[in-house]
Amino acid sequence: MLLEGLQLPLTTPFYPDGRLNLRKLEHNADRYSKTPVAGLAVLSEQGEPTMLSEEETRQALRSAMAAAAMEKVMLAGVSRDSVVGTLELAEFAAGIGYDAVLVKQPSFFRSRTRGDWTKELLTYFRAVADRSAAPVVL
Repeated sequence: MLLEGLQLPLTTPFYPDGRLNLRKLEHNADRYSKTPVAGLAVLSEQGEPTMLSEEETRQALRSAMAAAAMEKVMLAGVSRDSVVGTLELAEFAAGIGYDAVLVKQPSFFRSRTRGDWTKELLTYFRAVADRSAAPVVL
């Protein structure tokens, strides 16, 4: 798959009390599906994925996918600090129809200030890419 055009990152809306606002997320996915953007990125870095529980993450992915237009490319942010956690969420996203998954550098690599972590980081990305149920976008 070749990604072309603008992939719009969706923000994740919350109610004032901090609960996930799925209704607004669905509204946004539907609304932006009517624009000329090529695709939507759900739970990308801009989508506040670390603010959600595992169940909320799955609900957000499900809701956005259900509300988006079928012709849009759908990208799911599935990053977790473990290979297993990332792969489980990638399998879930692929199972509900996402075209590709977004995977970012695990947080423990960002917190390390000394040493060269290139080998470990490449091992993480290769392990995810080799086993992912959907194409991986770094």
